[in-house]
Amino acid sequence: MANQEIIRKLEERVLELEQEKKQLLKLVSHDVKSPFNKLFALSNLLQLVSENLNEEQLDYLSRMEWVIKEGLTVVRNLMDLRAIENNSIELNLEELQLDLLLDEGFKSYAKQIDAKILSVRPKISKVTAWSDKRAIERVFDNLVSNAVKFSPKESIISVSLLTNNKVLSLEIITQSGPIPSEEVRNLFKRSSPLTPRPTHGESALGNGLFIAQKYAHALSGEIVFRQKDSEISFTLELPIK
Repeated sequence: MANQEIIRKLEERVLELEQEKKQLLKLVSHDVKSPFNKLFALSNLLQLVSENLNEEQLDYLSRMEWVIKEGLTVVRNLMDLRAIENNSIELNLEELQLDLLLDEGFKSYAKQIDAKILSVRPKISKVTAWSDKRAIERVFDNLVSNAVKFSPKESIISVSLLTNNKVLSLEIITQSGPIPSEEVRNLFKRSSPLTPRPTHGESALGNGLFIAQKYAHALSGEIVFRQKDSEISFTLELPIK
């Protein structure tokens, strides 16, 4: 009986800690997002008067915007993790121009691409589909972000967006490998940082691919990883309507 009482108390404590963790994630994801958004808005205002800034000040402004975007990405990932843990991913289907969403995804990383002198080679078809905008954007953002973060300077990112028999295929190929075989098994698991590190000092907590795969699954799709020597690819395969 004594052992049963100890087990019961331990189970209650585990439930309490789980609730505390959920509340902390909720607090961080909502309360931290607001000041980051304000900082991002202020940096955009500074961009409007950038002609009055010297070269050094422009460099600081660019770095500041970069850091703010990274902070917002961390907050978004926390919100995604909370939704995944609570099984509360909700899909709202609407007609979307997927090629335009992908283009916007790359434009949001234009400064990082320029700073690393990356060459983006697109082969993108016009694709219209009924899907969930937030889920698609989170998948696209994490795949694009990884490609930019881990690509060596002055390397090539190849992007193709095609459809065949009502299946969308988005493939992003970079020269950011190789990834050790023991790490490949954990690519889509939570908190699985890689041995290869971001090539320009960016942060990488190892949750991006986990989140992207969960959203892909919610859309009845799958992200497939392949590698050959230093060339690696991530392919989103998604049925479309």
